[in-house]
Amino acid sequence: MRLRALAQYHLVPGLPYGTALPAAGDRRIRTTNGNDLRIEAGGGPDVAITNPAPGLQSGGFGAAGQNVMPPAHLAGPPVVASNGVIWPITGVLFP
Repeated sequence: MRLRALAQYHLVPGLPYGTALPAAGDRRIRTTNGNDLRIEAGGGPDVAITNPAPGLQSGGFGAAGQNVMPPAHLAGPPVVASNGVIWPITGVLFP
């Protein structure tokens, strides 16, 4: 069950950004496991992705409310696949 939660935490249904970089700002998007990701964009290529509340996510591993992992960042251009868009990131995101 935890492996499924981990894998589904890396999937976002629909195309919230498509192949365009997110606009500047701080946003949350819902993943397929029902938890949120925090997207922090500065308006350029440096985009950080974090878990906004690791201790409070319903299907997560929990970390007593502490975000112990450094943010992941975009690691390259998006890859268009037959069933969606893959955005490579620099780390693993824990729900």
